Amino acid sequence: MDIGIVQQFIAKLCCNLTNSLQTCSLVKQHNDNLQTCGDFSLPVQLKCWLKYLNCEEKCSIYLKNNALDPDKSTILDYSYLLQAHNDECQNGDGFCDKAGWVMQNLVSCSKSWPLVVSRCAVQLDRVQIYLDRSQTFRSVLQLILSRKLVYGHCPTKQQTFCITTDNVEEDKNKMGLSELRIDLLRNTLHNLLKATGYESTNIQGCSEQKPVIGLHLSTKSSSKIPFGCQRILCGVVINSKNHSKETDVTAEDYRRQRCEDMKMISMHKYGNAIQQESEWKNFLFQLADAAVRIDLLHVKPSHTVCLSLDARVSGTRETSNRGAAFVLYNCARVATILRQFEEKVESGYYPQLIPYDEVNFSLLSKEEEWELIFTYLLSYPNVLHMAVKDVEQGKVAPNLVCSFVMALCSCFSIYYRRIRILTEPRNQLLPVMFARLYLLQGIQQVLHNALNLLGITPVLHM
Repeated sequence: MDIGIVQQFIAKLCCNLTNSLQTCSLVKQHNDNLQTCGDFSLPVQLKCWLKYLNCEEKCSIYLKNNALDPDKSTILDYSYLLQAHNDECQNGDGFCDKAGWVMQNLVSCSKSWPLVVSRCAVQLDRVQIYLDRSQTFRSVLQLILSRKLVYGHCPTKQQTFCITTDNVEEDKNKMGLSELRIDLLRNTLHNLLKATGYESTNIQGCSEQKPVIGLHLSTKSSSKIPFGCQRILCGVVINSKNHSKETDVTAEDYRRQRCEDMKMISMHKYGNAIQQESEWKNFLFQLADAAVRIDLLHVKPSHTVCLSLDARVSGTRETSNRGAAFVLYNCARVATILRQFEEKVESGYYPQLIPYDEVNFSLLSKEEEWELIFTYLLSYPNVLHMAVKDVEQGKVAPNLVCSFVMALCSCFSIYYRRIRILTEPRNQLLPVMFARLYLLQGIQQVLHNALNLLGITPVLHM
């Protein structure tokens, strides 16, 4: 499964150091300062690792016999004793660099792992792990572009789920905003659980003698819930003006307000032309629907959502997050670049995009490019996993998908402003342009996959 590309790497790394297959939570994947801190790191003190080593009693005897004090020794010392003979790392002066030997051995062994290590370093109390960036670009993008719509999805589990809610208004336009939030949470959770390998069933399935995860979404802590279900208490939508639950504004009212907001934002960007073209009506409705979904899903289900519902503040409502307009504008930016390239190929301005196997990904040397692939594209499957990892305890976090989408778009927006992707068709510029176009294809696929989970239709034009 896709989540395995990181988890398999961590498992291989820990097994290499400890000769143990036990799952280890000591390896940290970093999200920033990657050049300084490494892509991954782990504690160097041996005492941090004791509970993960094979057979604690046997390990204590082993440490004693080899004169290793857990309070003073490192995991590199322990790993060296497991793997090497003393004469394997001696230099001309007879000095044995045990830590250096272990780290170099790790680099060599990783060549057959899902992610390849380029170098290791010890800094203070951490061992820093730096990946081979070119190989990571190649393997991650190949996985995304081959799996397409199911990138990030898990194989089917032998477990089913059902999601119920309190009675709500059947006409979605007449729903109250708190009811609408419950409805959107139900749909998003359904998508997330399906993507992570669970199978859907109806309420009758919850009472049958087979493992079923039953979830009941409610804004009330005392309402009756179906047998076999766990209550997920959801925060209501409150009006920022009076800080109380909103009961007057309907879903249709709020969509209309958000449509006006999107119209104001679009007029600011494109001028009065949007009032004169009929196709803008559907586009604005699409933006408004996305805005409503992000407004109601971007915080934890248990938290209340505070909205400004005064129609007189049109265009200034998006204060708690970067907003749907920002997300969809960046979605359209990616699509526009890819479309412009294809148009210029057809006109003869550019040659055809070279085959994937011929791309030189080592040319993607900008730090923003590495952040896009490592922090976002590689980590997307884990976002889905984290959103539902505690679902059996009745804890879910679909807001993580919203946060991921907005953070990815923010990173891409910075990259887009700094880097000119479509260059002049000179021979020396084409190789890096081709590599960046494949990166954009990966960004587009992951962005579309995440938006689909939220029920948001990606836009291809702005």
